[in-house]
Amino acid sequence: MAIVDFQKKTVTSLLSPRSAQYYIPDNQRTFSWTDDQVDDLMEDIKSTYVEIKQDQTASHFMGLIVLYKDKQDQKSYVYDGQQRMTNLILFFKALSDLYRKIGAHHQIPQYEVFASKIVSWFIYEDTSYGQGEEIAYSLTLGRANDSFIKDHIYENNPIPRRGVSETNRLIHKAYNKYCTGIQEMVKKIEETEDLNFIEAIKGLFMTLQKTVGDGFQFLVVETDDINQAYEIFETLNARGKELETADLLKNHLLMGANTRNKVAIQENWDPDFLTC
Repeated sequence: MAIVDFQKKTVTSLLSPRSAQYYIPDNQRTFSWTDDQVDDLMEDIKSTYVEIKQDQTASHFMGLIVLYKDKQDQKSYVYDGQQRMTNLILFFKALSDLYRKIGAHHQIPQYEVFASKIVSWFIYEDTSYGQGEEIAYSLTLGRANDSFIKDHIYENNPIPRRGVSETNRLIHKAYNKYCTGIQEMVKKIEETEDLNFIEAIKGLFMTLQKTVGDGFQFLVVETDDINQAYEIFETLNARGKELETADLLKNHLLMGANTRNKVAIQENWDPDFLTC
C-alpha cells in the first residue's frame, strides 16, 4: 500500500476519456470556484497562449493531482485537483460550443467536426460504437454536481429559474466566463482587418486547444492507500481554493462511515452548523 504512480502529465493525457476516467468521491466538497479563480485561470490560458505562439515548447504548471486507485472497483478517485480538472473541462466545453457556433454561422462544416473532437478528447466519448448508449466521461463529479453539468453544460439544456443550488450556479457562471474570455479573443481577430477571419479563427481555436491540452501540465500522484490519499489531500492544495475546517471535518467523518451513513452525511452536510 503506497504510491503506485508519480509522473508529469499534460491535460490531454490526463483527461482523455479513452485512456482513463476519474471519479469525485462524496467526501470532496462541491464545485466552489468563484470569479477570482476562474479569471485567474483564464488569464493563465491567455498568457500561455501568447507564449506558445512564440515557442511551442512553452508550458504552464498547474500543480499536483492526487488520485486513489481502489483495488476493488478499479476506479481512480480524485482526492486533490477536482476544482482545476472541472474548470478545464468547462473551458474545453466553452471552446467547443463557440467553435461550433461560429462554424454554423459561417456555414463551415469542418468547424463542427473539430468542435466534436474537442469534446471526445477532453470531456466524454461514446464508447458503444453504435451498439447502445455507453458514454465514457473523463471526470464524473459528485452527486451534487454531476447531473447538472451533464444536463445543462454538456447537453446545453436550459437552466431552470428555480431550484438550482449555489454550487451549480457557480458551474454555470464559470462556463459563461470561459465563453466570454474566448469571445474576447475572437473579437480582437474580428477587429484586425488584414487577417483572413476564417483561417485566423481556426488558428486561434487550434492553438488554444494545444495551449491547454499540451502546454498545461500536472504532477500526478496515484496511491492505492486510502489513508495516504487523505493525508496528501489535507496537506496539499495547489492552485485551488483553501480548505476550510468544515471540509476537513467532513473528510474524517466520511472516512469512518458505512455506505448508508456516507449518503446521509453527504446529503445533509451543512458547514453552517459549525458556526456560533
